[in-house]
Amino acid sequence: MEKIESALRLVIAFTEAVNCRDLSGMMDLFNEECLFEPAFPGLTGIQINGKSATADYWKQFFTKNPTVVMKVEEVAGMGHRCFLRYSWEGLTTMAPGTDLRGADIFLEKNGLLTQCYSYSKRGSDE
Repeated sequence: MEKIESALRLVIAFTEAVNCRDLSGMMDLFNEECLFEPAFPGLTGIQINGKSATADYWKQFFTKNPTVVMKVEEVAGMGHRCFLRYSWEGLTTMAPGTDLRGADIFLEKNGLLTQCYSYSKRGSDE
């Protein structure tokens, strides 16, 4: 059962570290050659290669959004893949009244996260 849940356990630990703004704890979950495609900036996003560059992205994200909280809506996985659906609260980089929901696809390899592809959908209260 442990192998079946390996990616799921890593992603849960990742979301907990995000909400604690524990950059070191987050990066401990990724391998050195990780690939990260965040939903920001813009609709096309960017591709970030490597643990150091991924850490730089998250450091800037937390600096720009000091009160942000990731609210997990659903998490599912089996084996090396895991899917996370969430919403962000407290994003200061977006217009007031705008919310953001997202879905991430993770790949685990040798006990660490090796890929994270993020997709988002923006909405507003209007």
